[in-house]
Amino acid sequence: MAKHSIEILLERVASWPKDAQDKVVKSLTEIERKHAGVYRLSKEERAAVQQGLADMRAGRLASDDAVGALFSRYGAECPSWPGQKPSKTASSTPYVPAIHVFACRT
Repeated sequence: MAKHSIEILLERVASWPKDAQDKVVKSLTEIERKHAGVYRLSKEERAAVQQGLADMRAGRLASDDAVGALFSRYGAECPSWPGQKPSKTASSTPYVPAIHVFACRT
């Protein structure tokens, strides 16, 4: 959407009822946070991360074969990961699962 269109829409928002304006501010703030590079975890996300760390400390980890299969399933490539089967679609797949960033051994 062009900058001019956004400006026109925001001018109209100024005439909306206060509760509608509050929703717009909340929505835009959320969108900005996602694109600003700083992401604040929700309570549920923080709990999931803490559970994952507890599982890791307790040795409850996925096998190399299971992780390799996940990479292959989504077209992510990590050539140094044991058990990964080469993917035919990896080079054409722009999305790489976030787990790849943390799990790929180099």
